[in-house]
Amino acid sequence: MQRIRTRFPKPQGCAMHYFSRLILLPALLLATALPASAAPPTAGETASTGVDLASVVDTALQRHPAYQTLAAADDEANALDRRARSLVSDQPSLSLHLQDDRLASDTGFREWEAGVDMPLWRPGQRRAARDLGDSARDEAVLRHRTLSLQVAGEVREAAWTLAIARNRARLAEQELATARELEGQVQTLLERGDVPRTDLLMAREETLQREAAFHAAHTEAHHALVAWQALTGMADLPDRLAETRATGELQASPLLAEAQALAARALAEQALVREQAGGAPVLTVGGRSEDDGFGQTRDSLGVGLSIPLGLKSHRGPAEAAAARQLAAAQAERDRQHRQLSLAVAEAEEAITMSTQTLAIARARHELAAENLSLARKAYTLGETGLSDLLRVQTRAFTAERDAVLRELERDRAIARYNQALGVAP
Repeated sequence: MQRIRTRFPKPQGCAMHYFSRLILLPALLLATALPASAAPPTAGETASTGVDLASVVDTALQRHPAYQTLAAADDEANALDRRARSLVSDQPSLSLHLQDDRLASDTGFREWEAGVDMPLWRPGQRRAARDLGDSARDEAVLRHRTLSLQVAGEVREAAWTLAIARNRARLAEQELATARELEGQVQTLLERGDVPRTDLLMAREETLQREAAFHAAHTEAHHALVAWQALTGMADLPDRLAETRATGELQASPLLAEAQALAARALAEQALVREQAGGAPVLTVGGRSEDDGFGQTRDSLGVGLSIPLGLKSHRGPAEAAAARQLAAAQAERDRQHRQLSLAVAEAEEAITMSTQTLAIARARHELAAENLSLARKAYTLGETGLSDLLRVQTRAFTAERDAVLRELERDRAIARYNQALGVAP
């Protein structure tokens, strides 16, 4: 491709123009410097807030709408435990009975009867009730860990979204500053008659493009900050976001443990339904007082026992419903295990890919920086036009931006892997 040369070469008659461009060379090189020279801080180098990521997760957990369900789960487990320790298997009832002959023979006969009906535990029913209470307790504990991990995932995503958006905005700001500085230098060259007016127009167009990108990037960063504050209630990111890749096993994931606990609870509920579906024996203790109307009163105490027959036709629906719930819980446990295994595999692949692309991006950045340095010198010496310099500078900006963001994406991939493995910050 033929190089575009400035219309002011360096013959003897125009030596002053040539030397004036040489005088401006240091300033022009500084003006077109890559944002890399300013070394934009990464997500792990935010201003110190004195807070780590784990503390942010704890704060966000207490703000989460589902946090109040944790106390409700504890209350349920306590209630099931109290029921299992009760002397009766169900609510006792009080019965009252009055009989007289006022509307019949009207001889003055009166009979009062009162009793308490107490459902008894069937053999094995109390043990099943205790097992259900224990399962509910385990589920409540694991529910807290699961919700904490869920909130950790939301915090991680919001944090990395904000960190990446801020770095985009920082790079856009540096690129805008570079474009404005270059425009000023081209204006100086134009006033000296060293470059055509078209160079200034191109420089101004480049500045406007960088300004539009700057505003878009800062708007994106502001939206990410609003989302972060709504989730965590904190004004800024924690001191460090980058995490070390976890080495644990998937079996230790709270999500999988909770799914297993739900299946265990469904099994305990099925056992309890099987024990109580046939009905509970009822012990009745009461007293009776009779007045025959002739001055004779007789008082007595009585004890009764009612034993249900528990026909299979009536037990069947409750037992079938419990079996269906157990099958659904076991299926959800298996689905959760499959989904988590897939998520871990995808996260591992994402780390590998992001590491490879980061190496490529860094190599491209080094080449682009060297190419830009040569292009600056060529333009300053009048060997190329401004359009060539701007094209090279745009590619250099893109390579710099890609190298910075690829590193952040690699660190985010590690955080996502830890999240998939069930490891909290």
